[in-house]
Formats: sequence, structure tokens, C-alpha cells
Amino acid sequence: MTGVQVRDAGLQPERTALAWRRTSLSAIAAALFLAHFAAVSGAGVAGAPVAGMALALLGIGLVAGRRVSSLRRSRAGMTGRSALLISLLLAATAASAVAVAVLGR
Repeated sequence: MTGVQVRDAGLQPERTALAWRRTSLSAIAAALFLAHFAAVSGAGVAGAPVAGMALALLGIGLVAGRRVSSLRRSRAGMTGRSALLISLLLAATAASAVAVAVLGR
């Protein structure tokens, strides 16, 4: 034995990958719904924030998909850049939701 211990990660990386996959799928589904809603309803002034929210959710889905891929390659931990990008996209989604609520009245 060389003194290097191999850590058994168990099922935790798989559970994390599944959680990111669910996040990715739900964000993309919400983005598609919002894009469809904006196209069909003729949202008018509220259409721009709805489109912004759809783009932000699509971005979250893409980042989550990349995270699933990195977990499948056994890379533990999230990079600071990915965490910042997810945070900014979530803030953009929230800001768009507020704009839709205000403009949709």
C-alpha cells in the first residue's frame, strides 16, 4: 500500500447529478413555457421581461447541464465562476418576474 487512500464517495455524486438534472429540465421547461406564453398571448409591454426571464432560465438550464457533465466525469465541487453565473441568472430571473408583475397589471 502506498499510503494513498481512495475515498468512497458512495451515492452522493449520483444524487447531486440527478438534482442538477432536475434543475436543468425544470428551468428549460419553464423557459419554453414562458416563450410560448409571450408568443401566444401578445404580452405587449410585459413581453420583454418575459423573454428575459425565459433567457435567464435557459441559461440556468445550460449551466446545470454542464454541472451534470462535470459530475459524471467525477469532478467534485463547483467552480466559483459557475456559482457566480448561477447567482446572476437567478437574480435576472427574479428581476424579470418583478418586472412582469409590475408591467402586467
